[in-house]
Amino acid sequence: MSQSRYEQIVSELRVVVEQETRMQFPIGDRALEIEPMRPRGGQSAAPHGQRTRTAFCVGELRST
Repeated sequence: MSQSRYEQIVSELRVVVEQETRMQFPIGDRALEIEPMRPRGGQSAAPHGQRTRTAFCVGELRST
């Protein structure tokens, strides 16, 4: 691999890492709107036995 190709790849990857870093905050903010942080202990506010709606449920991820 030539030095110039190496520098090109590193430059491209730096841009990708920068973009991903900037996206982490909006993703986290939207996730907290959907599923607010629970009080200490992690208890759900839903009545006992009733499933809450969550965007990050494993079952929902598998079906998409």
